[in-house]
Amino acid sequence: MPAMSGGDSRGKRHENVDLHSLYAYNANMKQITIRKVPDSGVERARGLAKEKGIPLNDVFVQALESGLGLTGKALTNGLEIFSGDSKFGTEWDRYLDDDLQKIDPDVWK
Repeated sequence: MPAMSGGDSRGKRHENVDLHSLYAYNANMKQITIRKVPDSGVERARGLAKEKGIPLNDVFVQALESGLGLTGKALTNGLEIFSGDSKFGTEWDRYLDDDLQKIDPDVWK
């Protein structure tokens, strides 16, 4: 975001007011209010903001983008690590193909 020049009411100084850039930056941004955010979520977000050295708002925007699948990364439930062929060896494969297919007559009584 472009910086501003001059002072504000709190005495902070900024450089290079470029209102056209500032308007262009904010033109496609929307502001919303989210109510009833759990305290644990706010605490976690504050921790992440401090850890990353970024504004709290950026943490929430990133979380929103990630949660809605807007980052370009596929949404996942984390179970993909269990998919595909097993790498447990031939003994496991034999168990799956043979032993697991057998019906135990005592179980079906």
